Order: sequence, then C-alpha cells, then structure tokens
Amino acid sequence: MSKMILFTLFTLLAFLSGCSINQMMTPFMPIGKGINIACALEAPQEGDWGVMIEDWFFDEIAERGFESVRIPIRWSAHSQHTPPYDIDHIFMLRVEEVIQQALDRGLKVVINMHHFEELMADPDGYTQKFYSLWEQMTARFLNYPDALFFELLNEPEGNLTVDYWNAIQLEAIRRIRAIDNDRWVIITGAQGGLSDSLYTIQLPVDTDRIIATFHFYEPYLFTHQGASWLGPEFQTTGIQWPGPPENAVIPVEAAQEIEAFAQWFEQYNTLPYTHNPAGPKPITQELRKARDWSGQTGIPILMGEFGTYNIIDETSRANWTHFVYQKAQEYAIPSMIWGFAGTFGVYDLETNEWNEAMIGSLLGVK
Repeated sequence: MSKMILFTLFTLLAFLSGCSINQMMTPFMPIGKGINIACALEAPQEGDWGVMIEDWFFDEIAERGFESVRIPIRWSAHSQHTPPYDIDHIFMLRVEEVIQQALDRGLKVVINMHHFEELMADPDGYTQKFYSLWEQMTARFLNYPDALFFELLNEPEGNLTVDYWNAIQLEAIRRIRAIDNDRWVIITGAQGGLSDSLYTIQLPVDTDRIIATFHFYEPYLFTHQGASWLGPEFQTTGIQWPGPPENAVIPVEAAQEIEAFAQWFEQYNTLPYTHNPAGPKPITQELRKARDWSGQTGIPILMGEFGTYNIIDETSRANWTHFVYQKAQEYAIPSMIWGFAGTFGVYDLETNEWNEAMIGSLLGVK
C-alpha cells in the first residue's frame, strides 16, 4: 500500500473520530529508537575527540534494545579539494567497516554529512563537491540493504539560506535518485535543522522514501551550559531541569548583557514549573510543532539528535531526557539520543558502564 493511500486512510479515520490531522500520529517511520555514535568519524580524524569506534560498541547498543544508530561523518575532511573530489579510499573502507558492524547486529544505520563547514561558509564554492560526495557514496552503497539510510546534511546554517539550501537539497535528491531510486533519504531544513526549520523545507515532487529530521536541545541554555566550544554567554552553570531552582541562578555577565538571555534567567528563577522556560511548556510546543508538520505533509519525521552535556547534574539530565523522550513517544516521533560516548555520552568508556539514570527505565531499553 502506498504512503499516500495510507495517509488518506489516516485522514479519513481522523475525520470519523472527530480528530484533526494535527492531532494524529505521525506517518510510518522505518527507523526505531536509536543512538548517535558521536565524537568519532565526524572529528577531523577519528580519535581526535577521544572516541575510536570499536566492534563491541554495537554489541552493547543492540543488547540494550536500541534498534538503530546514526553515524555522523566528516566526509569533507577525507576527500579531494578539487574536482573530481574523490573520497579517500582508506577512509571509505573504514566507513564501510563501521556500517557493516552495525548491520551485522541487526541495527539500522543512518550515515550523514557532518561538519561540512566549508559548504556553509561558501555555498558557491562547495556545492559541486557536496553533490560529488553524495554521488560517490550512493554508487558505493548501491547494493546495501534498506537498513542503510542517507541523511543529506547536518544542521545547515551560515550562508546556507533557506532558499539556497532548498535548491541544493532538491538537486542532491535528484542526483541520488538517478543512481539509486530506492534508498531512504533524510532531509532537513535551514537554518539549523530545528523543529521550526521543518516548515522551511521545499519537498521534492516525489516524496516516496523521504524522511525529514530535526534536532532538539531546548532549552539550549540548559543542555549546553558550560560548553567550552560556545561563547561566554553560555557559561552559566548549575542550571537544573526542571525549574524553578530552589536558589536563584545568577547568570554570567555575558549572558546578562543579552536581553533575551537575561529574560530567560529571570523567568527560570521565578516562574512555576508549568510556565517555566526550563519546564514542560516549551518542549511540548516544539515537539507538537514537529508532529503537526509531519501530519500536514505526510512525511515521516525523526528527532535525529537530543541530549545534554555531561557536566550537568545527573538528576537534571535524567529528568530532561525522560520528559523529552516520553513526549516524543506520545507524538509518535522516533528519536536518536546524542550520543553513545563523548561529551554528551550515556556510556562511560572508562568504566564500561551505561548511565542507568539516563537510559535504564527512562528509555525503556533493556
């Protein structure tokens, strides 16, 4: 049965039951609950950020009940800078090895193009390389099973404006389909790939085997507090979830100087849980917005990333993860936590233990 027929039936059922389309569950999604293998192949070189992917990672992931993995990859760092932009043969073999390790454990695999910073800074100069990389990957993985998914680009931003990115994304889909017409392709929106960006996506005429992804880290001042790679305005720590805190959190000076940030902290310190910016309302609103877009378009959606920086207190991390995951489940949005190891990791590579408060009963995996 085609996706459009299924969507029509769902719409009819919703009408007969007195529900609007926006209240329906999202369309069928072939990717189950997943986890990102972060800080490895998207680093400039594997190992630079403290993670080298090993075979046993996938044993652990599969045994815990995860059904899929997302493997962020920095292809741009392992390919020629001039035409024909050939991907390094040794690196390609390494990617194939990692994909096969996951497939051998019965996991579905999402590979993407991560940290293509040159494209976001200079689209005119790097669009042809973007196309070439995807054409090479599509040809290379032509005979791989349906369990391998292509995600076109992680969080398009910078000079990739909405119009510019839509044109590039549509052409990339066309080129992939010219080689492999059956591969699931995951698209996203500019700028930033968040839930709002879903509404900026220009869909291809043929939406068969198309999935849209968005990332979720709200509230950012909580999930990324103290992140060394961000600016001084993000260096306020001790922010708990949910708010309000028992004792007021005083933001760093750089945050106080930004009106929106100062207002956020004032509301965080004073508003009750139901209306707190570190409470259920903003999370529910954003996830409902994503669900509604999926219901309106008939395109399956994936929350491809959600997570918290590991310097945050464990109780707050667990509270936030539990709430976001359960709300996504309520809206039938599959999700992939960021990530297995690294700065947002839920697995400790030193002790070889899962963070049980994060993923034990919270995510319902065994």
